[in-house]
Amino acid sequence: MILSFDFGLMSGYAIVNEHCQGDPLLAEYGEKSFKGKKTPAHGIVFLHVNQWIHATVAQAYRLALEHEDTELPLQVVVEKPHMRQFAATKLAMVMYGLAEMHCSRVSGIFSDCHTGTLKKWATGHGKADKADMIAAARVIFPAGTTDCGEHAADAMLLAAHRLYEERGADLRPFACPVTTRIKPV
Repeated sequence: MILSFDFGLMSGYAIVNEHCQGDPLLAEYGEKSFKGKKTPAHGIVFLHVNQWIHATVAQAYRLALEHEDTELPLQVVVEKPHMRQFAATKLAMVMYGLAEMHCSRVSGIFSDCHTGTLKKWATGHGKADKADMIAAARVIFPAGTTDCGEHAADAMLLAAHRLYEERGADLRPFACPVTTRIKPV
């Protein structure tokens, strides 16, 4: 089972069963807003984030135990934080650390992926826009993703990219071709 997070004040997650026949099965996905939970010290938002990550890792772990051999560890993959405005970077770094901590709590495997790498893999262009990333997620996981938001789509693609890396380069990429909105380089 792969659990992926796209972190920010609006965060997304996806839980993907990697051990089904054929393409991966999207078990669950969603988005969570932490907007409006700020305090002058921002400490309260970290408590909300910690509770959400803890609950989401626990849910993915329960699903892994239900659907897989218990010897296979849960994999957690996150978008690698990069420098933006100070508050956004600080929040992303805390979320990254909490995800790694909760992953180790269930003896999981933790990894990350740079945003540009994910976009290049998913769409063929490292600066793809939100609509293209949502379209790529719908190509990979066509069932039940008609209402997915940009953060859930990024999380789905993080899980699919991790699975692609795990299975090896000889397997077909899951990604869709570049759409007409992206100009060739």
